[in-house]
Amino acid sequence: MEIFKIVAIGLVGAFCYVFLLSTKSEIAPLVLLATGIVLIIEVVNYLFISISFFKDLASIGEISGSLLTTVLKIMAISYVLEFATSLCTDLNVKSIETKLAFAGKLIIFVISLPIYKELFNVITSFIS
Repeated sequence: MEIFKIVAIGLVGAFCYVFLLSTKSEIAPLVLLATGIVLIIEVVNYLFISISFFKDLASIGEISGSLLTTVLKIMAISYVLEFATSLCTDLNVKSIETKLAFAGKLIIFVISLPIYKELFNVITSFIS
């Protein structure tokens, strides 16, 4: 099962980080970054599966491609920001973490505006 491989990578990375923190502390943050990148590479196939699923769902429900693109952008931004803020937490850089989280929320809000517009159009078409 894929999950065991992913957990093993995470645990090896964590143990290496803890070990290097006490011996070569300047290299330890690089282990966190490398472990995160390897984990992302391992699960990128699942991302493509979910994109394919949403494309199929959009074609069945006759949802416009721009709305699907917007949803996928929001998902991508949230995953990237989760990774970045978690890395900041690991590195004890709380001030950057909170600013990243705020910037991400703002970007997601702005990108999601077309979805709100479409929802408003649907609601007003039911009222009319």
